[in-house]
Amino acid sequence: MTSPAMFRERVFPGLGWMVVGVGIIGMVSVAFGAALGNRAGWLMASTFLLTGGVLAWIRSPHVKVSVVGLHCGRAVLPWGAVGPARILEGSEITSARHGHHPDVRDIGYLVVPGWTTARAVLVPVLDDADPHSAWVIATRHPEALVASLTSPPLT
Repeated sequence: MTSPAMFRERVFPGLGWMVVGVGIIGMVSVAFGAALGNRAGWLMASTFLLTGGVLAWIRSPHVKVSVVGLHCGRAVLPWGAVGPARILEGSEITSARHGHHPDVRDIGYLVVPGWTTARAVLVPVLDDADPHSAWVIATRHPEALVASLTSPPLT
């Protein structure tokens, strides 16, 4: 039985990235259409748009907070290992990515795709057996994610 989620988000590419992707697909499709005919151009456009949409959906990280703990994709951080979360912005994300942030002793577990906004949440890992000192999770709703991590749910 699955537990209800207190926070759930799929970090999908934003509108700007979609406009760029559709523009590139349009240029390639027009080139194919000019060289091989309209049918080839429309076939390329529909194939690339469908493939690009499916790949963007598959590659978008899924972040969830439930009664079990914090889920990022298939990785799970149980409630007993979740430290006090805080929001990172701008250069703090870069320093956390490279292990130079004061709250990250090493390279942390990163869920920060290149298309995300400049905001993330740093979640310290309290379990000494865990190979990562912190999780850095990109999100469009960092305040909601931090709020959902402040107190574990009653089971």
